Amino acid sequence: MKLRGRRVLSSLVAAGMIAAVQVPFDVAAQPVAPKTDAQKACVAAIKDDVEKGRADVPLITPPGPLDLAALKGKTIWFIPISFNQFASDWEAGLKEAADIAGVKLVTFDTKGSISAANEAVSQAVAQKADGIIILAIRPSVIAGPVAEAKAAGIPVLSGFNSDSGDPVPDGMFGNFTSDFTADAELGVKWALLDSGCAADMVMVMTSSGVVWTNMSVGAEKAIKQYCAECKIKVIDIDYGNLASSLGGQLQAALQLDPAINYVFPAGDSLVPYITPILATANSQAKVLSRDGVSASIEMIAAHSGQDMTLAMPDFKWVGWIAFDDVARQILKLPRKDYSIPTRIIDASNVGKGTIKEQFPAYENFRDVFTQTWAGK
Repeated sequence: MKLRGRRVLSSLVAAGMIAAVQVPFDVAAQPVAPKTDAQKACVAAIKDDVEKGRADVPLITPPGPLDLAALKGKTIWFIPISFNQFASDWEAGLKEAADIAGVKLVTFDTKGSISAANEAVSQAVAQKADGIIILAIRPSVIAGPVAEAKAAGIPVLSGFNSDSGDPVPDGMFGNFTSDFTADAELGVKWALLDSGCAADMVMVMTSSGVVWTNMSVGAEKAIKQYCAECKIKVIDIDYGNLASSLGGQLQAALQLDPAINYVFPAGDSLVPYITPILATANSQAKVLSRDGVSASIEMIAAHSGQDMTLAMPDFKWVGWIAFDDVARQILKLPRKDYSIPTRIIDASNVGKGTIKEQFPAYENFRDVFTQTWAGK
């Protein structure tokens, strides 16, 4: 069941892909050789980290059996900040797991609205939800309804609102997230290695999102630590007016500094907006991002429009593991904090762009989950 949902990313991706083909990308290109002693030292300091970042990721599984019969008939609400491809695929995984357990899933698309986010949590409480999953909505802006959920005994999971290991927000039982600061540092290291430590970068984020703010901090830290002569400019966009805010600021940055050679949006969902801007500006800047949505993987595999993503495993797996987390809290079972891993996907390892190639350990995750839940 979906409330106020609307899926628009596919058309944006199509537009971005059309524009992206205008931005040439040399699949055979090798990293630029460092020239100065400082650049050589920079490359030496980061090379191993980038190679480790390309390595296979082991499967993360539930901690033990789960009584699916005890979950039958319960209701979980999924409340994302917007219904982009990541949220859509996450929802699909949640629904797969919920259907196996006989749990009803209700999705409320807040479309980036703080008032809608508060309305969503309040509705979940009023309708006696058994569990709530929040995706990328700053906890402080929904503190009132979350307190109501806690008072009603409804567990609330904070999804992608912090780095792994950060304190759990008031009224919530856990953080379900990645280390976004470290991911941004790794993304910068990839660009430094690729450029021979001669990067001139624009980072695109919004301060309305905690994890994207963390990424900007991580990116600036990595530039300062490893390549003092490199440049980074952070663009803080208004997510509520995404197209105009991003377009105006990025165009201005490219005009002021035509030497920009890397654009690093904090999420793959921004890439379809960026590729047309680069094409219009005749910019050869490479695009790197984070998340690993299928449209971005396809662009990397096609060698057009995006050069690298810090990809999470199969988003449907993300949905399954999130379901497991909130289900254990509903049943008052022991749980563990999950840190969602990422892997560098670029021309060196994208292959044909299949999940099997990029995350082979996750190919049969559904079977592993159901067997673990059954105690086998």
